[in-house]
Amino acid sequence: MRPVLFRERYGSSLVKKEYSTNVDGTVDIDDKSPKLTSVSNFFRSVFLPQGYPESVSSDYFIYQLWDTIQSNGTGMIGRIGFAWLKGSNLDCDAKRWRLFADILNDFAIFLEILAPNFKPFFTPIVCTAGSIVGVAGGATRAALTQHQARRNNMADVSAKDGSQETLVNLAALVCSLILVPMVTGKDLIIWTLFILFTFLHLFANYSAVTNVVMETLNQNRLHFLVKSYLHHGIIENTQSVNYKEPVLWSLRRKFQVRLGVSVGKICKTYKDIQLMESLYKNTYYMLGLNLQKGEINIVLNENSTQQDQLEACYHAEVLEVIYSLKTTDIQIKQYEFKDIIDGFDEENLHKILQQSLVLVRRSFKGFIENLNNENWRTDIALLCADEWRARDAYKKQRGTEEILTDVGYFFQTMKILQGMTNFCQIYMLRKMKQVADGLVKMQKACIALTPIIPICVNTFDPRSRDNPGLSDSQG
Repeated sequence: MRPVLFRERYGSSLVKKEYSTNVDGTVDIDDKSPKLTSVSNFFRSVFLPQGYPESVSSDYFIYQLWDTIQSNGTGMIGRIGFAWLKGSNLDCDAKRWRLFADILNDFAIFLEILAPNFKPFFTPIVCTAGSIVGVAGGATRAALTQHQARRNNMADVSAKDGSQETLVNLAALVCSLILVPMVTGKDLIIWTLFILFTFLHLFANYSAVTNVVMETLNQNRLHFLVKSYLHHGIIENTQSVNYKEPVLWSLRRKFQVRLGVSVGKICKTYKDIQLMESLYKNTYYMLGLNLQKGEINIVLNENSTQQDQLEACYHAEVLEVIYSLKTTDIQIKQYEFKDIIDGFDEENLHKILQQSLVLVRRSFKGFIENLNNENWRTDIALLCADEWRARDAYKKQRGTEEILTDVGYFFQTMKILQGMTNFCQIYMLRKMKQVADGLVKMQKACIALTPIIPICVNTFDPRSRDNPGLSDSQG
């Protein structure tokens, strides 16, 4: 029977895998999922939030059940598809998706104006666009409201936001009642007003999202923080980093970071597994680098915490920043990263990962302390981690607290055993004393009966009864 090298599970679902090695050194992947798991997992990923049921409250299912029953409307397919594909990204990149929803909303209005020219395709296009606006807009609004509510008053902030929107819509309705009769049949004026109002609408939304200052960390904000920390040894404040965060396009990177991937993404052979275990035996993650594809894939241990995930992404950003130093003329602190840069030049993955891990272990603690000093939140990180978690893949060296705990358990066990030993000793001594007392009593009884024994013998001897003189003559 081949030994199992890794066991992993996708979140709380039934999707499981086992990794073992073959004689030729290749890695065999055995799917241990029950039958029809792929079908059920597909529907879970489409209709339920990532990480369900651990990622939601206990009342989520019953609420959504009745809410789904009463819901209706057009564009349901587009809404479901968008929520499935991008739902987990809305929290991690709320500002960009908020602006995307507004741009899509204006695009849907543009399609409505063009409706007479595209009658066969009008309904599906407009309904799909409108449904995506609803999902992206509603979800990102909730994320921003959660950020703005500082006294656990999310419901109040959300209600006031709704009131403000209602007031604006009412004003817009009054304006439309005045303008529509004036511009009906005048296409040039209609298009001129549409372009003008669309520009103002997009500019206002762009200004709104760029002025949001979030203290939580996502991959983009972490990138800028690590870059300034490695270049200059400083942590930028929240306002500066949020201003740099892109809201129209995704951040241009050499390496795309994927957190919480399956082991099979980074280990293709038994040699790969040995390399990863030797490098990351004292951590709760394993980071794999693919220079050809420009990917950084990170496997998480099932016991990994938010801090471990943050450390893994910090490691990924260290590689991203140092690679950018290699390809530019910047000379800042290059001497500190010389071994890693040499590894990139030589395309030596082992050297890159080993030296970068040394740098991460040396600098991560100070990085976190500086983040806290600048009012960044490190207890929450929106890093878009997928649900794969590995078990028994690598062991972390136990810390002092764990060792002391085990020592405490040892002494507690020894104390119990000592108590049991003492009890047994006392019990045996009592029993032995009882036996000794019994023997002493028997001895005393025997001594007391000694003078009586000859009399009893003469009394009960038959010869004495038949020949009375025998005893005398013998005497």
